[in-house]
Amino acid sequence: MQNDLKNLDKKISSLIELCNKLKVVNLRLKQNIARLENENQDLNTRITLASEKISSIMERLPDEIE
Repeated sequence: MQNDLKNLDKKISSLIELCNKLKVVNLRLKQNIARLENENQDLNTRITLASEKISSIMERLPDEIE
């Protein structure tokens, strides 16, 4: 009975340790997601601006080049 309790205590301690490690990993992953979402938004904005500039340039070009 005493050994069973010790084993159970070890398993519970291991689970607590694992949960704490997973919390840290989860936090890092959330931070990475937030950073990547911001980067993605910035890149999409830059793509939109570049597309608008290209469209503006194309509108100023003559329809036919001789």
